[in-house]
Amino acid sequence: MSAEAFAARDLLAAKRPNDALPILLRGLSAAPDDPELHCLSAQAHLMLNRPGEALKSATSAVASAPDEEWGHRLRSIALRQLGNMRGSVSAATEGVRVAPDLAVAHENLAEALLGVGNLEQAYAAAYEARRLDPNSANVYNIAGRCLLKQKKFADAEASFRYALQLEPDFAMAHNNLGVVLRAQGRRVEAVHAFNAAAKLDPTSEVARKNVYSGTRALVGGGFVVVLVITLLRLASAISLSQHLGLLSLVALGLVGLGIRWMIRNRPVSSSQVPSAAVAYYRSENRRLRPVQLMRIGSVVFAVVMMFVGIMLQSPLTLLLTVAVAGLLYVFSPRIWQRFANR
Repeated sequence: MSAEAFAARDLLAAKRPNDALPILLRGLSAAPDDPELHCLSAQAHLMLNRPGEALKSATSAVASAPDEEWGHRLRSIALRQLGNMRGSVSAATEGVRVAPDLAVAHENLAEALLGVGNLEQAYAAAYEARRLDPNSANVYNIAGRCLLKQKKFADAEASFRYALQLEPDFAMAHNNLGVVLRAQGRRVEAVHAFNAAAKLDPTSEVARKNVYSGTRALVGGGFVVVLVITLLRLASAISLSQHLGLLSLVALGLVGLGIRWMIRNRPVSSSQVPSAAVAYYRSENRRLRPVQLMRIGSVVFAVVMMFVGIMLQSPLTLLLTVAVAGLLYVFSPRIWQRFANR
């Protein structure tokens, strides 16, 4: 191992990829065909969320040492982050071919197969990785994800919990455990799991979103919007009484949906929820209040214009109303972000 590779490994272990890259560039200028330096560069770029640059470095590593698994694995990860799932499977398969007895190669293949939705083969790859390394927490996490996608919730929960026995600080496994608990209706336990994931990895956007959505459902601080899209073709002979009857049916339908939502998402005591999760939820609510107001406004607009369209017997008005309100509802976060950043 070169001095540059040794120094870069220490910096990457300390999560300092920006400091590692100049050292790696210096090493590559002296040894441009060193596969280890190319792999370390790819790893640094992946840590900096630069999959394109990581792919270039990993491809150079594979060109220099096609029979070494690490370069193939890094290529697979970079391709996966770039959205090329089939390319990721191909690279991961090549990694398994050159290192069939390496557990991490099978782990990576399982991840790639999950990306293309091949759940049975993904689970088989995870099972092989578990056989090769029964103490790898990530193997059980991947297996749990396969089971979760197959809606085998009890088995998935057991797999995630075993991963956490092996590695209690595994943030991703805590988050995935929260997902499977929420799928089983165990909302309080799910928020505790999401909160643990967010504490262990404060940079995880997925964990923070899950803390917010899970806590909102529990403490009842959110709002529910039910937008009923109805395409009506009204004959000119429809009377006002028929209008009122139709509006009454729509109103009753909205009320029924609202009651059903409240029963399924009835609040629990906030004392059952981690205080950090409640605090984060409230701060996010304050930050997102303009977006919520915009969405409420889009629904009010849709309801008012729906009444107008029915009274005027204008299907075109109804269609345009639904389209405009739907676009405003969906894109309100982006609209607000653009104004807020000015």
